[in-house]
Order: sequence, then structure tokens, then C-alpha cells
Amino acid sequence: MCVQACPNGSLSLSCPRYPGEVQLPGMDTLIDCQAAALAHISLLGRCIPSLLVNSSQSFVQGFLGESAQAFSQKVAADVMSSKVEIAYMCACAVGLALAMLIFLRFFAGVVIWLMIAAFVVSSLGGTGYIWFQWYTAHSALNELDLAEQTSDEIKAVQYWFVYSIVASAITVVFLLILLIMRKRIALVVALFKEGGRALKAMPLLLLQPIWTLTFMVVAVAGVGSIFLFVLTADNPLVDEETQRVEWSPDKTMWYLKWYYVFGALWLIQFIIACQHVIIAGAVATWFFTRNSSRLGCPILRSTGRLLCYHLGSVALGALIIALVQLARLVLLYVDKSLRYHKNNFVKYVLKCLACCLWCFEKFLKFLNRNAYIEIAIYGQGLCKAAQKAFLLIVANALRIAAINSVGDFTLFLGKIGVVASTAIVGLVVMDQLEVVVNYKWVPVAVACVFAFIIAHIFLSVYEMVIDTLFLCFCEDSERNDGVSKPYFMSKNLMAFVENANEALRMEKQRKVKIAVQPMAASGPAHVTFKK
Repeated sequence: MCVQACPNGSLSLSCPRYPGEVQLPGMDTLIDCQAAALAHISLLGRCIPSLLVNSSQSFVQGFLGESAQAFSQKVAADVMSSKVEIAYMCACAVGLALAMLIFLRFFAGVVIWLMIAAFVVSSLGGTGYIWFQWYTAHSALNELDLAEQTSDEIKAVQYWFVYSIVASAITVVFLLILLIMRKRIALVVALFKEGGRALKAMPLLLLQPIWTLTFMVVAVAGVGSIFLFVLTADNPLVDEETQRVEWSPDKTMWYLKWYYVFGALWLIQFIIACQHVIIAGAVATWFFTRNSSRLGCPILRSTGRLLCYHLGSVALGALIIALVQLARLVLLYVDKSLRYHKNNFVKYVLKCLACCLWCFEKFLKFLNRNAYIEIAIYGQGLCKAAQKAFLLIVANALRIAAINSVGDFTLFLGKIGVVASTAIVGLVVMDQLEVVVNYKWVPVAVACVFAFIIAHIFLSVYEMVIDTLFLCFCEDSERNDGVSKPYFMSKNLMAFVENANEALRMEKQRKVKIAVQPMAASGPAHVTFKK
């Protein structure tokens, strides 16, 4: 409802027609009595209760010692006065992200093994501390006579003993897992090094997220502008007595809103999937090319294969994810509609369904990601590629677990390292340039947010490269034996196949033959990049 001014709380209210409703002066529309009785302020074209705004201001004032309005004005002024310095810090974040990629290529092994050593020391130290607490409590209890021992002290000793047993069991299981996974963790280190070599050969891969973000902004802006028209499209109703025009919701437009929401979800997933296929295709081409001088432009070739052969598969994969996301949104809408109904069973069922759909969406995204890699390698359709990817995942479950745990955590540490370094550089910049600001932490915090986004963009490409290299390694191991059919993988990865010694010996002999009589290397017949 549109009003000339927000209620100021000084109205003399009466409810002439229905209980709970009131007619404002000069208006024929009825609104809730209690809502009109409250004082409101105008904020972005909306009437907001003053009580809510005052509560927020009181919290900010108590936390910062000043009003929310003054604080927001100072923050905005700091951002505007230090925008050049924020740009410098963002440029520094780009350099730090590139430096982090180089660092992970050469020192990923050191980082990973130091991280694992820290976890081992922490688990052993924590378990030892708990046992020490039990020993201390047990010794203090034994020094007392039976008559002086209280039930609380006895229970405390029992609790510490149970905690010690549980901590010891967890530590033993953790150490056994590390013992079993040690070779697979070493494979993760080798994949990080191999990923660095791939990015060195194809540095333009780091620009793919920029194109993806550009297309996504344009697409979402187009769909969003149309959605706004649909959102405000209602049916006009004219009151014959007062000749006032009111707007009633249109049922068709209500369904059309969900249609455009689904379209936006599908479009976003489609653009992201295109990036995955382009990166996977370029890396697979690099992996399965023996002679690097014949590599050419793998990114352009991968983009061409996507546009000519794989748009349907990508659209189907994006459609599946978008349908699951739409189902989650519908559940959220139903849960919000039923928030005033005190039916705990229905709420419990909705929460369980939402949790199941969230897990299902994560699984589908993971499966689609690997299916796109198979599509880039073999040029198969989505269903066939997803089936093959699923079989590879099951056959290499422990290796996948190592990559998704140790590898992802290492990349997360890389993002945190870029953000922390940017913060340090930002503090130095703010001190050296002597920029006049109210809060020095404001421009640094803004720069850190952009630094995390920049680090995520670069390291997400690195993550996709590593995942592609892993599936290429699995396919190479499955299709070739290193003797009669030579491997395409490097020596670093050959160390993780079953016949590693024999494969390395044959590779050395082939290199000697090539040095004596150079031969042109060609790709195997089983590796195709077209349908």
C-alpha cells in the first residue's frame, strides 16, 4: 500500500469495520491497528518501524560508542577517500595469488606434510593431556579416604577415563588412516606439482573465471531485469464507488516468477559448466600430447569442441542441478509459509527433506564435475560420461578422499595466506601513505574481501586442473600398461602405478631410442576428443 507519509505513532486509532484494522485519514485502505500505532521512518521507499531501527542503532552505539548513522557515514567516507589504496591492495592480491600458485607448485609437498605432522602432534598431545587430567583426578581421589570421597569427584574421574578412551580410539584410527593413505597423499603432492606445470604451459587458463564472471553478470542482469517487470505486473481493479485503482496479484505472473527463477538457476549452472568443460578439455589435451611443440592452442581447441559438440551435454547437466536447486527453493518457500503453524512434525519433515536435497545437490555437482572431465577426454554424452566417472570414483575412492580432503584444505590455506598477506600489506600501505581515515581497518577489510574472491578465482582453476589431471592419470593407468602401450603421464606420476619400476625402465629406453632416431609421437587410438 502506498501512503503520503509514514505513520508517526500519534494517530488516534479506531477500527470501524473489522477488529484489528484501521482507516488512516484520507485513505480508504484498511491496515493493521497495531502496525499503524507504531512510529515508522522512511527507508528506501519503505516504512520501517522506528523501534526496530532504534534497537539496531542502540546496539551499534553500545558496541562502537557512536550512532549507526554516524558510523555508516564514516565507513563510506573511508572507502571513498581510500579507493586508490584499495585498488593497490587488490592489485597486490592478484600478485600474491599468482605467487601462491607458484609456491604450491614447488612447496605443496612441504605444506601438506607439515600440515599432517601438525595434526599428528596435536592429536597425540590432546590425547596425552586428557590422560594426564584423568591421572591427576584419579591420584587426588585415591589420596582421600572412602568417607571423604564425594559422588561428584568419583564421576569426574569416570568421565575423564571415558574421555581418554574415546580420544585414544580416535587418535589410533586417525594414525591408521594416515598410514593407509600415505601413498595416496604423496599422489596429491605429485598432482599439485603437475598442475603447476600445466598452468605454466597454459597460463591463459587463469583468465577463464574472468570470462565466466562477465557472461554470468550479463546473463543474470538480463534475466533479472525481465524478472522485475514480471514481479511488478498485477491486474488493475477499479472501485466503482470511489474510482480508486487497486492492484491484485495475477496467478499467471505468480507461476511465471518461478519460471524465471528456474531459468536464472539453469543459466548460472550452464555458464559454470562451460568453464569446467573448457578447462578440462585444455588440460586433457596437454596431458595426452607427447610432443609439447605440437600442443598448439589447447584452450581455443577446447572451446571449439564445446561449442560444436558438447553444449547439449552441458545444458543437460546444468538442468539437473537447477531442478534440484528449484526444489530446495520451493521447500524453503513452503517452510516460510508454514512458520506460524505450530506443527512440529511437518517442520521436522521439511527440514529432513531440505537436508536430503542439499546432500543430493552436492553429490550431483561432484558427479557432474567429473562427468564434464570425461566428456572433455572422450567426447561422450553426459549419461555415458557420468557412468564412467562414477565407476572411476568408486574404483579410486581412497585417492578421491585424499584429494578432496588434503588437497582442498591445502587450497583453503592458500586462500587464507593470500588474505592474510593482503591484510599485512594493507596495514603497511595505510601507515606509509598516511591516508586520513576514521578507521584504518575499513579499507583493509574491504581489500581482504576482494583478496579472498581473487584467491578463490585463481585457486578454483588450480583445483579443476588437479581434478582433471587425476582422472587423466586414472584413464592412462587403465588403458595403458607402460610396456607395450606407453604411458602419457610424467615420471612423477608413474611412481604411483602398479608396475612403476618396469614402466620407468621402458620409458628410459624409449627416450634413448628417440635420442638416437627422433620420431614423431602421436596420441593413442583410444583417446578421442570428438564425438
